[in-house]
Amino acid sequence: AITYPNVYVFKLKGSQIKFLLEDMADNVFNPNPIYQQGGDMPRLSKNVYYEIKINEPEGKRFQVIKINGKDLEPNKEYVAATYGGELYKVGTLVQDAKPITAYELLINYIKSKKHIEINTNPRNLFKVLDEPYNYTTT
Repeated sequence: AITYPNVYVFKLKGSQIKFLLEDMADNVFNPNPIYQQGGDMPRLSKNVYYEIKINEPEGKRFQVIKINGKDLEPNKEYVAATYGGELYKVGTLVQDAKPITAYELLINYIKSKKHIEINTNPRNLFKVLDEPYNYTTT
């Protein structure tokens, strides 16, 4: 079950997307265990690719962020969908996009397709540039 099933649509600038990714990475990879809030990196669209150095400080971890094969532009406006409305803190809600549950969205998608292909060999959506993770604190 999903705690917050509604899907919302937001407009975000590229700089806001980078900020959100950096913040999420810091929750997972902060060298100080007190600041590690757990969780994992977000599951993003297949159109998003990034390269990350997890041992770098917050704000410098993401070396490359691409959307549809093009570099993320800090001032360009992008459209993103999420469940739970978490992007309220950063993005602008698209008012004419009526909230729909993730279940309804999936059912509508399946009904709209005559045939659904499952990719058993998905491409990499990210690359970690510095392994292993450095667990030492400063």
